[in-house]
Amino acid sequence: MKLPARAQRVDRPTPGALSIELFREGEKAYLVVAPMLSPAIELRSSRPRGEPAAGLVLQLRKLLVGANLVRVRLAQGLVALDFDKGEAFTLLGDRRGEFALLRGGRTILGSRAIVDVEDAAPALDLAAFRADGETSLVDERKKADLDEKRRALLRAVQRERARLERKKRAIEGDLARVAEAARLRREAETLLLHRHAIERGATTVTLVAADGAEMTIALDPKFRPGEAIESRFKRAKRLERGAGIAEERLAMVERELAEIAETRARIERADVETLDAMATEWLREPATKTPGRRGEPSAPRVPYRRFRSRDGIEILVGRSAADNDTLTLHVAKPSDLFFHARGVTGSHVIVRRDRPEIPVETLLDAATLAVHFSAAAKEPAAEVQYTERRYVRKGKGLPRGAVRLERERVVLLQMQKERLQRLLDTGERPSSR
Repeated sequence: MKLPARAQRVDRPTPGALSIELFREGEKAYLVVAPMLSPAIELRSSRPRGEPAAGLVLQLRKLLVGANLVRVRLAQGLVALDFDKGEAFTLLGDRRGEFALLRGGRTILGSRAIVDVEDAAPALDLAAFRADGETSLVDERKKADLDEKRRALLRAVQRERARLERKKRAIEGDLARVAEAARLRREAETLLLHRHAIERGATTVTLVAADGAEMTIALDPKFRPGEAIESRFKRAKRLERGAGIAEERLAMVERELAEIAETRARIERADVETLDAMATEWLREPATKTPGRRGEPSAPRVPYRRFRSRDGIEILVGRSAADNDTLTLHVAKPSDLFFHARGVTGSHVIVRRDRPEIPVETLLDAATLAVHFSAAAKEPAAEVQYTERRYVRKGKGLPRGAVRLERERVVLLQMQKERLQRLLDTGERPSSR
């Protein structure tokens, strides 16, 4: 096909490619532009099928349909299509698969990062790029997209596998420390047996245990004998209680690792439809920002999510590490309650105190949100620490989101799907309030 030729339709057969239907003197052809491939253009006799028209494609149709394609240029990694519709338009595509439409040298659609090639770039003869009928640029582009999607999925699965392996090692470390519980309990029982024989301020003491064995116990001279005994019993109890949870967590992680191995095998043998379905789950994209009207100020960003407890009390959840600091240190009042999943990274959760006594259901709701918005989200149970905001301190040198609690209470929360779903259903998007 010779140029000029009239543009009659614009389509997107695959991400990173455009198809333009051209007509000249009774001849119809389809120019496919795929800048990420080599060659970057192809002339076909049939229209390539692909994605439904939307966004950029619909806007290109409005501006280019009826225009004459007068020149095609290729230079510096760009494809440039020059159109004439009473005024000059240039459609540019780059190696990233991004497109832009220029009018009078100014970008009016698409990526503003694309700069036009030199006008001196030679015009291309489209006849040299006619498809041979066996392979097509669209097929190559679709295969490239498929391969990249498969690689991206495998990378995502590998990241999840690495995370689970780290989690498994941490749980195994917790289980290894459970053995310390027996020693602590034995020391506590022996100290209790000889409590009145222990001198205050001693750093070590040698005593006879209940089984007749002699044992030497290290003591902190700052603590009284009663405090040393109570501390050991508490630590032993906490370790023993954590053993059952750790074993359940380890079994769950091992099941998840087995599922990851199966997922990897599925990805490697998956077809297009299966990969698309898996990409929806594994390759979630951030929500697209909707620009406001020109001149209209955007609403101030709020550093928290807002939820309501069963009792109607407001619960705020930090959105990031920096937002956690803002929420806890600047938004929360001293009498508000602070919640955080214990021993893991996660969001700060603030319960707005609107009454002297906060109902138990609200405390459980806040603890549930603290676990859900933390690294322990997938655990069946987790410890949550809470205290009044007045006892939360930002220590010198602590990173964003890290705080120190002067007092705390700890609850072992069993996650309930129904409670979590009820809370999430009350969630509001950030507003300017």
